[in-house]
Amino acid sequence: MKFAFYPGCSLESSATEYRASTVLAARSLGIELEEIPGWICCGSTPGHMSGRLLGVSLPAHTLAAAAKMGTDGVLVSCASCYSRLRAANHAITSSEAVAGQVALALGEAYRGDVPVYHMLEVVAKAAQAPGFEEKIKRKLKGLKLASYYGCLLVRPPEITGFDDQEDPQSLDRVVAALGAEPIPWNHKVDCCGAALAFT
Repeated sequence: MKFAFYPGCSLESSATEYRASTVLAARSLGIELEEIPGWICCGSTPGHMSGRLLGVSLPAHTLAAAAKMGTDGVLVSCASCYSRLRAANHAITSSEAVAGQVALALGEAYRGDVPVYHMLEVVAKAAQAPGFEEKIKRKLKGLKLASYYGCLLVRPPEITGFDDQEDPQSLDRVVAALGAEPIPWNHKVDCCGAALAFT
């Protein structure tokens, strides 16, 4: 598989280790990543809180660039970026008026049809496929891990839709496939409070 890779602002600055992990994990799974040329900020929190058109146009700019790459879709690691890109696709495909406004803002039409995947989706699918265990270099035996999804990865379900919004299990299944013991806890989808940084 080949994906158009969207690192987003955080993987270029405060989360460079996360970017390195994403690239190495993708390589281990035989997934080719090609960075989207000319990508821009997804507009997470400040962008979409400033106005709906800006909140849809910022991610649509990057998605329009990805549409020209001929890949299997866009791969994103940041939950907030994932949410914004998926929300843009949803807004554009749900309203001709929004699609028209975004086309004017971008100077080109984008139909909202480039699939957007979070890295967890891709890894969770790979973990269920035959041959995954042979790709594990070091099992996580003896570790007990509580999975944290946050609020944006699985909500709202009409936009994300790849796991249950109240009790997601995909990361727990990956943890188990890696040899660790997933521990149930009731805060797995709680907000981390990131948006409060701007308040």
